[in-house]
Amino acid sequence: MKTPVWTISSLVRYLKNSLENDINIQSILVKGEISNFTNHRSGHLYFSLKDSGSKLNCVMFSSYASKLKITPKEGMQVIVQAKISLYEPQGNLQLYVTDMQSDGIGDLYLQFEELKKKLSEEGLFALEHKKAIPTFPSRIAVISARTGAAIQDVLSIIARRWPLCEVKLYPSLVQGEGASTNIIKCLKEADESQFDIILLVRGGGSLEDLWCFNNEELARTIYHLNTCIVTGVGHETDTTLVDYVSDYRCPTPSAAAEFVTPDCEEIKQNMEHYYQRMSVIMNAKLMKYRESWKKLSDRPLFHNSEQLIQNDKIRLMMVIKSLEKSEKRVNDDRYRLEKKKEKLAFLATSLVSASQHDIAIKEESLERAIDKYIQKNKTIMNENISLLDAFSPLKILQRGYAIAMHDEKAIRSIKEVSVDDVIEVVVNDGNIRAKVMGGKM
Repeated sequence: MKTPVWTISSLVRYLKNSLENDINIQSILVKGEISNFTNHRSGHLYFSLKDSGSKLNCVMFSSYASKLKITPKEGMQVIVQAKISLYEPQGNLQLYVTDMQSDGIGDLYLQFEELKKKLSEEGLFALEHKKAIPTFPSRIAVISARTGAAIQDVLSIIARRWPLCEVKLYPSLVQGEGASTNIIKCLKEADESQFDIILLVRGGGSLEDLWCFNNEELARTIYHLNTCIVTGVGHETDTTLVDYVSDYRCPTPSAAAEFVTPDCEEIKQNMEHYYQRMSVIMNAKLMKYRESWKKLSDRPLFHNSEQLIQNDKIRLMMVIKSLEKSEKRVNDDRYRLEKKKEKLAFLATSLVSASQHDIAIKEESLERAIDKYIQKNKTIMNENISLLDAFSPLKILQRGYAIAMHDEKAIRSIKEVSVDDVIEVVVNDGNIRAKVMGGKM
């Protein structure tokens, strides 16, 4: 029997019909982890379901997706209701999903969230750690795969926007085993070379494809870099740990290239604008200075300078002659002043001598008058002392009399004291304390 020869289309169509006619796989429940998830603008959902051993492509059309009670996302563990079939144009086996429910979080996504929380609590994502982006970088290091659309776009954008910049590519693995170690090595080399900016970029991919950018050692290496680093890893919806720890995160590699480079055309336009403004300002200042010069040039100095100089010379000669006359007068006055000074000195000497003689005579007369005055007052004072002594109370006390005191006052009447009052009796050689017992008028 001759073996038939199949065309690709007929074989794929046969396989598709076989699958769709197999009642065992037309409405099945499949458990797995969402990977490479895309929410298309049409409303269709495209993703893969995987476990530890295999992976299947899936599609969920918008009519079913709009009825979902959960929001599918990368790394989510789900159970889907689907039928299995072939996509004829490419011959791909895929699941056509009609319903979906959550079955927990995938292992990779859980690891990502735990590590993200740990690094955040340690402060690796803190804003105060972020370095400023240089406005006009002169040297940029790009770490990415050696080939691919992402690196070509980045280099093209930098060359177009800022051709003055020196760009060096550090080719590195950006996916799979050893990629994290390779990226760390490139980062350290670029950091030691003192670039203005380091760009870490890669095109989009699934969570597994981008997993090397969630490496803890890589995140810590970026945190300790001295050079400003900007990341553009994956598509806009992709976020990895390097995006959180970098100084700035861009949604795509192209956006990262645009962000770190100024637009030379825009700068040129700004320079032209500033040049025009400066020209207007300078012309206005020049017009002002011209008007000032015209006012100055109209002054006589610029038209009859020789005549003005001659007139100044004449005035100067007159001033010199006047100064000469003044000098002669000053000299004459100085001579007369010297003569008067000598005469005044002679008169002062004579006056001092006469005054000294007169003072000496007056001093002698004054001393005699003072002696006479003192002697006279001594005599008067002695007479008064004798008189005071004769009338002194102490003299009376010496003759046997006493003075009674109450409240530090002399008692002049018995009315000034009462029975039992304590009084003080002053005698010649001391005081006696006494108590009033009674009295008579």
